[in-house]
Amino acid sequence: MKLLPFLKPYRWPLMIIFFLLMIISFLTTVPPWIMQYAIDEVLPSGNANWLPWLAFGILLVSLTEGILSFIQQVFSEYIGQKIIYSIRNQVFHHINQLSFSFYDKTRTGDLMSRIVSDADTLNRFISFGLLKVFTNALILIWIFITLLYWNYLMGILFLFLIPPMTHAMFVYARRVRPAFQKIRKHTGILSSQAQENLSGIEVIKSFGNEGYQHSQFTEENEKVLNHTLAANKISAFWMPYAETLIGFFTGIVLLMGGWLASMGQISTGTLVAFLAYINMLRRPIRQTGFLLNLFSQSDAAASRIFDLLNQKDSLTDIPNARNFKTIQQSIVLNHISFAYKDQLVLSDINLQIFPGESIALIGPSGAGKTTLVHLLMRFYQPTKGTLFIDDIPISHYSLSSLRTKIGFVMQDPFLFNGSIEDNLRLGSPTATFQEVQQAAKEAQLDSFIQSLPSGYKSQIGERGVFLSGGQAQRLALARVLLKKPEVLILDEPTSNIDSITDSAIMDTIAVLMQDRTTITIAHRLSTIQNATRVLYLQKGHLLASGTHQELMKNSDDYRKFVSLNMKGTSS
Repeated sequence: MKLLPFLKPYRWPLMIIFFLLMIISFLTTVPPWIMQYAIDEVLPSGNANWLPWLAFGILLVSLTEGILSFIQQVFSEYIGQKIIYSIRNQVFHHINQLSFSFYDKTRTGDLMSRIVSDADTLNRFISFGLLKVFTNALILIWIFITLLYWNYLMGILFLFLIPPMTHAMFVYARRVRPAFQKIRKHTGILSSQAQENLSGIEVIKSFGNEGYQHSQFTEENEKVLNHTLAANKISAFWMPYAETLIGFFTGIVLLMGGWLASMGQISTGTLVAFLAYINMLRRPIRQTGFLLNLFSQSDAAASRIFDLLNQKDSLTDIPNARNFKTIQQSIVLNHISFAYKDQLVLSDINLQIFPGESIALIGPSGAGKTTLVHLLMRFYQPTKGTLFIDDIPISHYSLSSLRTKIGFVMQDPFLFNGSIEDNLRLGSPTATFQEVQQAAKEAQLDSFIQSLPSGYKSQIGERGVFLSGGQAQRLALARVLLKKPEVLILDEPTSNIDSITDSAIMDTIAVLMQDRTTITIAHRLSTIQNATRVLYLQKGHLLASGTHQELMKNSDDYRKFVSLNMKGTSS
């Protein structure tokens, strides 16, 4: 039922497909009719001239069935792919709207498994399994109608095949479904482990940890293997059951049909046609096991996909949300608190930031500095309190306009696998090349780029692996320069680089900070000395606020923290 909204746009093509399937399934049942006519009418008359025409009729029916099947298959694959395209797009769009709290508790590899692998499984069910079930059901109906037309006793006899088939299907599905749910679950975990290992390969190798990681992967891989073998063991039951059922029913038909034929109730041709129909059922009944497997896999895959779509932890725009342009008055944090998994990270923060101010956030690890800037970016919703910009709740501004006007430079910038220009344009996709180049010049990156054989088209590798730390940081600064933000948030972008590169980047940051409201998570003494105001956080509380000189004079906690953590850090 959850698939219906995705199927609705294709209702007319689906109706055409179902109409084609009705014709195809009917044509499948025609050859035994021709055989019955040949045995009962043509052969007794001794007129062999009709036999080539009947043979040609069977050939024509088969050819027509093949052509229609080709058309139906092309239509089915097209619609199946379009539906999965829509589902993937909707899932990707939806998870991009979710707050960071969703990503905090969800593994990347598992998300990738759901978007790619689970969607592929669902596609196989939509484009093949669902239609095959419909086709096989139609074949059964056509055969039943035909047998009922020939002899009502044969039609009733045919119905006796249904109960053992139906019972076996329910028993089989009830046992195989949990197995496939476990397979999908552990496949997602396995994908997560592989993704994390590949992303952290440098750390793993530096610790000589390959053996342990391999054992962890092997342990999870064994779970996938064991659940798959368990599912296969259940699946193996179906084929011998189907063959036994068909063989038993064929014997019953031969016995009953032969008796009816000897009594003159049915003709020899009808008996032969009936046996042909029973033999024709072999493929649908054999396929039932595969289709039940596919249904169980698809059901598990669909549950995982729609679990994502049902996630409500989203940050979305309210109706008629405002466009954020610039700060006219101030940013106000009014009694802001934030908890992560019931653990309080920020507690009752009250703060006012004025346009053009340079704010430095300092404090021990876990004080809540990063959480505070994440709330300003609206990555999370506060647990309590309200954040205002110009006396308007931040939730009343559209997310796109807000984040377009806030530039965030992280301590470890994330760079995408692509060209330098592609990564720069992340700051402004519509920027001209001249604007891109100007931003690179201001970040003192242009001369380096020009020295490369491919210039701005040079590939930087996954996560910018072909760049040095300083070059990667300058690229991150350049794309923020290209963005031209109103508010700048810096997570001390020079903390992990050498002093020579630090000096060059600080010049770029000075340009970037001009005429902008700046909030910096500070790790260096020079940063807090140059700030117009320093905020000292500890265990989620704002303990002190003022200039560096004021806090050194008036706050024992601040003075102690600076002397222990920033002593000798002068640049």
